[in-house]
Amino acid sequence: MLEAPRRLNYFSGRLLSAADFQAEQSYWLGKHRSHRLHLHGSGVVCGLGVTSSRSGVTVEPGVAIDGFGREIVVPEQRQMPDPRQPIDDRGEPCGPRVESDLITICLAYAESPEGDGDPAPFTREGYRLEVRPGRGRPPLATPFAAAVLDGSSDELARALCEVVAGEGCTPDHECVAIATVDWGSGELEVDPCPRPTTYNTDLLVELVLGLVQRVHVLEMRG
Repeated sequence: MLEAPRRLNYFSGRLLSAADFQAEQSYWLGKHRSHRLHLHGSGVVCGLGVTSSRSGVTVEPGVAIDGFGREIVVPEQRQMPDPRQPIDDRGEPCGPRVESDLITICLAYAESPEGDGDPAPFTREGYRLEVRPGRGRPPLATPFAAAVLDGSSDELARALCEVVAGEGCTPDHECVAIATVDWGSGELEVDPCPRPTTYNTDLLVELVLGLVQRVHVLEMRG
C-alpha cells in the first residue's frame, strides 16, 4: 500500500528516543527498497548458482532482491543435504520437509537478533532457503514483448506506456526462486531456469548495442 513518506524533523533541543532512531532507519530502508524494486525489479542480481553434489545440492554465494525490495545476501556456500528440507542461513531446519519429487528452491529474506544483551544490539539481515512443491512458472509474455518483436516504433512506445501504467506498486513475491530440483528420472537433476533475474546497466547497454547491430545486419541483408 502506497503512502506519503514521512521523515524526522530535527531541531535544537529535541530529545531523541529509540523510536525516533527506528523511524529514521525505517525511512531510509523504505527509500532504498522502493528504489531497488521499482527501478531495478526483483530477482537474482548475481551468483546463487545451484548445483548437485554428493550430499544434496550446493547454493553458491550471491545477491537477490525480493518483491518487497529487500536485499538478500548469501555470503558463502550453503549445503542443502536434503533439498526437500527448508533451512536457515546457519543450515538449521526451519520448516516441514516437502514430500515431492519435483520442488523449487526459493530464497527468502529473514532477520534475527545478534549480539549479547536483551534486547540484542544488532539485527542480522539473513536468509532462508525455502522449498515449494512443483516447478515455478516462467514470466508471462506482455504486449510490450510482442511489440518489441513485431511492432512499429509507435506501437512499441504505446505498449511501453501501457505496461508501465498497468504495473502494480504493491509488494509481491516474498521469495525468489533460484532452482528446480527433480528426482523424476531416478537421479537428482538441478535446473536453474526459470528464475527471475535483474540486470545491471552494463549488461543492458551490451544487450541494446547487440540488438542495434543485429538490426543493422538484417537491414544490410534486406
